[in-house]
Amino acid sequence: MNDSDRLFQKRVQKIREDYAARLPAQLDEIESLANALNVARDKEDSLNILKAIHANAHKLSGSGATFGFDEVSDIASILEQLTQVALTRDKAVSAEIQSQVTQFLVELREAAGVSPSFEEDATATEKHKINKFDRLVLIEPDPTQAKRIESELSNFGFQLERLESPRKLTEILENGGVSAIIWDNDFFGEEHLFSQEKKSSDAPSKPKTPLIFLSENASTKARLEAVRAGCDAYVLKPFNTAEIVDILDDLTEKREAHPYRILIVDDDPDVASFNKIILEQAGMIVDISSDPLVLVEKILDFTPELILLDLYMEGCSGLEIARVIRQNNAFTGIPIVFFSSETEQESQLDALRQGADDFLTKATGHRKLVESVAIRSRRFRALNLLMVQDSLTGLLNHTSTKQALETEITRAQRSKTTVAFVMLDIDKFKRVNDNHGHQVGDWVIKSLSRLLKQRLRSGDIVGRVGGEEFAVVLPGANAENAFITMDKIRVVFSEIKHQSPQGEFHCTFSGGIAIYPKTPNAVALTNAADHALYDAKNRGRDQIVLFDPQTAEPTPG
Repeated sequence: MNDSDRLFQKRVQKIREDYAARLPAQLDEIESLANALNVARDKEDSLNILKAIHANAHKLSGSGATFGFDEVSDIASILEQLTQVALTRDKAVSAEIQSQVTQFLVELREAAGVSPSFEEDATATEKHKINKFDRLVLIEPDPTQAKRIESELSNFGFQLERLESPRKLTEILENGGVSAIIWDNDFFGEEHLFSQEKKSSDAPSKPKTPLIFLSENASTKARLEAVRAGCDAYVLKPFNTAEIVDILDDLTEKREAHPYRILIVDDDPDVASFNKIILEQAGMIVDISSDPLVLVEKILDFTPELILLDLYMEGCSGLEIARVIRQNNAFTGIPIVFFSSETEQESQLDALRQGADDFLTKATGHRKLVESVAIRSRRFRALNLLMVQDSLTGLLNHTSTKQALETEITRAQRSKTTVAFVMLDIDKFKRVNDNHGHQVGDWVIKSLSRLLKQRLRSGDIVGRVGGEEFAVVLPGANAENAFITMDKIRVVFSEIKHQSPQGEFHCTFSGGIAIYPKTPNAVALTNAADHALYDAKNRGRDQIVLFDPQTAEPTPG
């Protein structure tokens, strides 16, 4: 067991111990209610007390199963069902019901004294987080070629470590942090040696490090040998660096998945906190909400990929919350998984009819909880990407960028912060297509999209809103921050060497910036940034212009 697992076990054990310490007080509360039930003055009084007992039994049924007190959960579940039936009769609570409540309380106290049983947590929470890598290894003895590759890939945010031969490769791989290997195969005949080294040094649980061969040999035999050596991509010389960037994006994108974002809605803080730890140990980002009245704001702020929702909560049922969520068009695709101690099949089916995607009981083991949440989140992410992404660049499409801008403005309104909105356009792009062809034009577009993703913060939003037009949303940025950031990217992009059969060439872009709340809403912000962009074009291109709402005219940065 590694340090991370030991820390996780320690946190879980502490929460279980705290729960076990509070359990007697919960039983004391039920006992107090049972005593009050025995001396209730009238029908209304007895039914109100029985409702309180029912609520406590429901809470205990779910929390007992979560923390390993299975017998407590089973007895509490029976008590919950008994009180539910009695409540539906709408009659004064009989002496028989009072007696059964007292008997169940005795059994609950006995069960609470038994040590909890649970599965081994460290093995139950298979991690769904994939490690993010830092650098590339370039095996290239030719200093001229190496300098060219290093210079061009650094423009896309890659960090290269160059080796003149593959002799030290195994040692570097063992230290980790390598995103991919680029290997000039024309200088070495050691592919099989490398393949054997890789097989022996990489543990089975370790993802294989992507390997790209560079070669002048286009024969099928050479390609076959490369595949047998563990090659993932084979690039023929002379090559365009954009080809390698495309391949790296494709190979590393699969390995650098962001953690799933899960929102737990539960009025039991013990259960919510415990399940938060279980899902976090599995590599997910988890937030908790116990107040359904602020749930819409919470969803907007946290942007979950799945909502884990308790079915029964005080003041508002999970079914009602599910309907509220489904009435908001922006949330219709987010999976809702009910998580409750409810075992009655018809109640579960009714919950699913209200718009839920799945139903899990709180007696569900940790492995099933993690797997069910991960599967649903993975499916949501895959479908969401199809709907929101631009197919060429992987950036947000026009509609999704517009929605993202509106969301960020809503957040900024609540938090009293700023939002910078930027419109960018590649200068004289038609000339690129005419002189070098549409495939090279696509590489130029992808190089800018890659540069924007690399140079901006993880919380910034980038979209492709037209052929060669991009939009950037910078939450929290003021005019000065936005201008400095975008101007640095402009300079770097202008220095990138693009290759085509006609030779090397450079491209530039122009940009316009508008700031919320100086410009008050999404439509006005878009128009203002667009206005500033066209002013940048008219001033000679290759520059960034800020929109000045005081004069309603763009002004230079």
